[in-house]
Amino acid sequence: MAQGMKTRRRKTDRQKMIKRLDDLFRQIILRRDKYLCQYALVSRGDLRVGGEVHHVFSRRHLNTRWDLVNGITLTRGHGIWRNGPHSDPELFREFLIAKWFRSEQKYQHLMARAYTKAHFKTGDLKAVELFLLSQLPLVDRRED
Repeated sequence: MAQGMKTRRRKTDRQKMIKRLDDLFRQIILRRDKYLCQYALVSRGDLRVGGEVHHVFSRRHLNTRWDLVNGITLTRGHGIWRNGPHSDPELFREFLIAKWFRSEQKYQHLMARAYTKAHFKTGDLKAVELFLLSQLPLVDRRED
């Protein structure tokens, strides 16, 4: 091996499962939201295609990482630049409470769950996977 080159470590089964769960979560949220940016739709009635799935509370919070209430579809612009969670977190929080959750109490409940420490064992991750797989056919049948 050439000097200075790093070897890549193989992903563990746990890392692979977490990646699968993240992919399932993304698929479900996009399909649930019909691939439309919810910020543009709910706040202004614009029908903008959004391909970015944003977590209300960061993915690092395992208790809510794959909770479907914790996901929202945004355009790249709303996700990063304009009035989005990263450009103006407080404005985005106000949008979430007023328009998305429609209640401070629902937002606070999700936040309390997010900030509760959790460790998921392999069996827990498999249970999450089964739940997410069960939700896939349901999101396509929902009529909003």
